[in-house]
Amino acid sequence: MGLWSWLKTLGAGRPVPIPSVHRESAAELCGVLREIIDLLEADGETHWQRWMAESLVQLEANDLRGARYLLGAYGGMGSFNDLIIGQRIDGDRFSWAEDAKDSNDTLNQLRGHASFLAKKLTVDPSI
Repeated sequence: MGLWSWLKTLGAGRPVPIPSVHRESAAELCGVLREIIDLLEADGETHWQRWMAESLVQLEANDLRGARYLLGAYGGMGSFNDLIIGQRIDGDRFSWAEDAKDSNDTLNQLRGHASFLAKKLTVDPSI
């Protein structure tokens, strides 16, 4: 975790520890987020890549706020749900990357799994 990310997390209030019963799901979510970040980086998508990285930093610091932050990316117009990767603009022409379909299928699977895990982490009313 970078110093700047750590300071931002520290300045955002008190961390909410991930309960021990959810640590396995949190670790799995971290793995899914790393895969999403790699996929977005390969496509050159920076906005959502930074969002996922911020969630990952918090979760790796054992802070449940990372899952809550991740869920804020879903829903509404222009949300992470709406992201389509593999689009290219060459001059005034639009085109698709050769692997756009496969990349988007992978993104959809990862996006759904990340949402499922984040909801699983945040659903416990005792947290």
